[in-house]
Amino acid sequence: MAITIAPKTAKFHSEQTMKRRVSTVSNLYRWAARVHFCKWDDSNDELLLQKASTSRGARYFKWPDCSSKQDAYRIKGLLKDEAKEIFKKLGERPTKHEQAWKDFGQGVSKSLPPSAKDRLAAEMALNAGLRVFECTRLKLGAVQKYLDDIENIVATKLYPVDIKGKGGKTLPTNFSGALLLQIAAYVRGERACCNPRCDTVLVNPPHYGPSLMGRQCTTRTLEKRFSEACIALGVLREEEYFAIGDDGRYESTPRKRKCPKYVFHDLRHTFAFWTYLARRWTDAEPWKYVSEQLRHASIETTLKIYLAHINAYEAIVSDDFLESFKTRRGGAKN
Repeated sequence: MAITIAPKTAKFHSEQTMKRRVSTVSNLYRWAARVHFCKWDDSNDELLLQKASTSRGARYFKWPDCSSKQDAYRIKGLLKDEAKEIFKKLGERPTKHEQAWKDFGQGVSKSLPPSAKDRLAAEMALNAGLRVFECTRLKLGAVQKYLDDIENIVATKLYPVDIKGKGGKTLPTNFSGALLLQIAAYVRGERACCNPRCDTVLVNPPHYGPSLMGRQCTTRTLEKRFSEACIALGVLREEEYFAIGDDGRYESTPRKRKCPKYVFHDLRHTFAFWTYLARRWTDAEPWKYVSEQLRHASIETTLKIYLAHINAYEAIVSDDFLESFKTRRGGAKN
């Protein structure tokens, strides 16, 4: 757990949190030992505190492949082709089926169109740098003034939207006109057919059944859909872990398994990488805009964590991909 990142805060768990969660696991095994389900030694408590991971509810802990917490928090950015395939797997853009949803809502068609909720959430994270909970909690009122004047929204321009982020702080974040057009298509089409029971932009579609339809979607669902898309496409990484044997002790030999290469939060990292690469040709200090857009409390967070890995990312992307940033920003070609 010492190297596990909390999904809501994007920070390492505090010592108090680790001790509290380990005590729950320890008590479970103490009880199992009393009823003779397994063997348990009190010395395992310290082992749990040092190496146990609560990121999943399975009987194993991750094998740390780094020497420190900072090394453990490796910022990952999606490659262009990976992002394209993952987004395609998540569904079509809202504009693709807007009319189909309107026909369904008016009773013209009885065929239920596919949902664009998961795709739109990913678009928000990648194009505006939102955290997953900021996607699920985005209020309709925050973008309503743009939706009311959607005919005058220019796809290539940026428009400030107030986002309530970590710590309850509300700060402006730039949304592209293209993203607002997608949100408008979703609200006019799919969302209007969901009988919304909340004031958030994203709601559960009719596919979820009458009891869940129209309710605010959860972060867990978005993260799960994203992971499922990675698994389905074979975008995986290998992870080592230690399993717990029938005697209640950790096995001495690590096992390996396949996991999704990325998580939903990596879309925010990708936004930081892509925005930095796009702005550096015309902006002398592109990290300042990235920091403001991510709403970091300190610019050091942007530089020491997010952009610390930009060189490694730049080394693995194609030359054509980097050249495209120059072209879009009007940078000079060599």
